[in-house]
Amino acid sequence: SMLGYRDNEIMNDLDEWSKRVHVDDIDKAFEDIQKHLDGKADVYMNEHRMKHKDGSWVWILDRGKALFDENKKAIRMVGFHTDITQKKEYENNLEKLVEEKTQENIKQFEMLQQQSKLAAMGEMVGAIAHQWRQPLNTIALELQFIEDDFDDELIDKKYLKEFSQRNMNLVNFMSKTID
Repeated sequence: SMLGYRDNEIMNDLDEWSKRVHVDDIDKAFEDIQKHLDGKADVYMNEHRMKHKDGSWVWILDRGKALFDENKKAIRMVGFHTDITQKKEYENNLEKLVEEKTQENIKQFEMLQQQSKLAAMGEMVGAIAHQWRQPLNTIALELQFIEDDFDDELIDKKYLKEFSQRNMNLVNFMSKTID
């Protein structure tokens, strides 16, 4: 009934079961059966999809146990199916939600990293501006005084050379600060 059939519409054998198991799940299901038949597992247990009569897929928790004859040959397998489709949908939704939240967290982290870089750059620019203020003020004062020195006839070749050298030193200091 989980697959939409009545008892008389479906056979109760391995072929009937295996042709309804999803192609992506069949190998693992047979592997789990073989582990049980080889004595490596007390019971057979597997989750797989089976085709419903309407063509949809139903997730099944399949559990069973083989009955063996005196030669330890499996003669019958008994077990039961549980419809776990809703559980699988919840798991799938949870995985999607975890992936979405992970991506959101990654984006937030990247944004915080970028903001941190910008803040560090802002601090660096502030430090450069601080380092530039004094030399700029000195150059401005030198330029203001050069007119007075010219009017007072204090400017000669030696004065201009010293003036030029002092101010070039300040400009070089400012250039090194940028570097």
